[in-house]
Amino acid sequence: MTKIVSARIRNKTHTKLIERCNKSCCTINEWLNELIQFHFTGTSEFDFGDDEFEDEEKSNSNSIQQM
Repeated sequence: MTKIVSARIRNKTHTKLIERCNKSCCTINEWLNELIQFHFTGTSEFDFGDDEFEDEEKSNSNSIQQM
């Protein structure tokens, strides 16, 4: 049996969530299920794509600092 959870999130957060799911090749439902599981167990074999976003954030901050 499964249950449905609903949440209201900001548009910016939703956009980031969509981007993360697209890069991880998964649905929002899959990504959130794995994230919740990780929160409760502390482990997951799921690739949340954190490495890609950390690299992207570093390059964005470097670009801003150079200006």
